[in-house]
Order: sequence, then structure tokens, then C-alpha cells
Amino acid sequence: MKKLGIAAIGLISASILGGYSVQAEEDYPARATTDATVVLEADNGGDEGEKPVGPGGGDGGDNGGEIDPENPGPGVVDPGQNTSLRLSLLTAFDFGTIKMSGNTQDYTAKLPTPNFEGVGEKARPNFAQVTDNRGNNAGWALTAKISKQFTNNLSVLNGSTITLENAWAQAQAADNAEFKPNVVKPVVLTADNASLIANADKDKGMGTWNILYGTLLESDKTTLGDAANSVHLTIPGSVKKEAGLYTAEIEWTLYNTPTV
Repeated sequence: MKKLGIAAIGLISASILGGYSVQAEEDYPARATTDATVVLEADNGGDEGEKPVGPGGGDGGDNGGEIDPENPGPGVVDPGQNTSLRLSLLTAFDFGTIKMSGNTQDYTAKLPTPNFEGVGEKARPNFAQVTDNRGNNAGWALTAKISKQFTNNLSVLNGSTITLENAWAQAQAADNAEFKPNVVKPVVLTADNASLIANADKDKGMGTWNILYGTLLESDKTTLGDAANSVHLTIPGSVKKEAGLYTAEIEWTLYNTPTV
């Protein structure tokens, strides 16, 4: 009869006695992965029914709110641009009714009053609003000029200029605040050449930005300037004038690069 080796006897004994075999050590924590998906589509100027969002800079220090697109309020213009980089809101400068003068005079623009949903018309600084939803963070630049001088029938106020003072950039979303564009101040708009209003370098200026001229919040006027005294029309005293309504056109141009 063959004798079993000591090792074989040990294995048989272990199985008979109910298995005192040693398991491999398990590794914890245990991990598994799953997918999460999203489809991004190009922004074509806002979804149907989406409302524009007006700026802050009001006397309450808030960051604005939705504006009624059918009735945006006095002095507020929706340019209707349906592109991912766009001018989403602008203000039309209103210098009111003034007396003719043979001297060069400076006149101050009224404040626009956006019509905020659920709130109504509230005064705001004059502003230009740029939205960049392209996703490439390439930067942009905004210029403006008087493309048509103040005209009343055949009478033209040649040499008139508009000065924009106390510019500052306000992010529509607080988490974009560190990516603010550069603003130029002051800016003098003429009928000769376009002037740079603001520009965003690469990786700056994403989302919606308001370029505001002054503020209405009393505690910030020292640093940001008074909105009620930030946009001025200068009419030369020597230019011929006649009584009546004069209208000019301001051309705003948005470039898809930081340089013009």
C-alpha cells in the first residue's frame, strides 16, 4: 500500500474538517463607473420665449432681472441679434429738450428705465450689453461711432460729440466676475472714427456682461461715478441750428476677436 505524503494528508484533513481554507484578501473601497451624458447645441440668440435680462446698477444695488421683450421700457433697445456672440441689449441716448445756444454747450442724457418683469420700470445707468455663448473663449471687442450726425430736416449739428464716462463691467452671473472685459473711459463718440468701448481678452468676457456708465447706488458713486451725470452731448456753439427734433444714429460694432 502506498503511503500518502504529509502535504496530501493535510489537504484531505482540511476538506474533511469543514474547510479551514484561507480566502484571498478583498480590496476596499470597491469602485465602479457609469456614464453621464449631455448634448450641447449652439446658442442661436436665446430659446423661444426666453426673456432678456436687464442690468443692475440701480439704487437698490441689485443685479437686474428679466425684461418684458414686448415692452422693454423707455430708452431700452433689443437689437434682435440671433447669434451666439451678440449685442443683447442697448440703450438709446435721450438728451431731452434743450435751449439753443450760440455757445458750445454740454447736455446730459436721461437715464433709461427698463421694464422689469413683476417690478415695472426702474431707472438704470445707460449701458451696452454683450453676450458671448460661443464656448470657445476667444474674446471680443466692441466699438461705437456716430454713424449719422444729429439731423433735423436739412439742418445738421456737425461737430457734435457724445462722451461716455464712468464705464464699468458688470457680470450677469456672479461666478464670471473674475473674467471681466476691459472697459475704456472716457470714450468720445464722433462721426469720424469708431471708438473702442470694451474688449475681452482670450479666456475673458464669457457669458453676459453689462458695460454700465456710472451707478445709481449711492454708496458706490464715489468709485463708479454717478449714472445721472455720465453720458454727455456736446454741441458746438458755431454750428447753425433751428428749432425742432434732431436725431442721430449710433453704430455699435461687435467683433469676434479681442482686437479690432
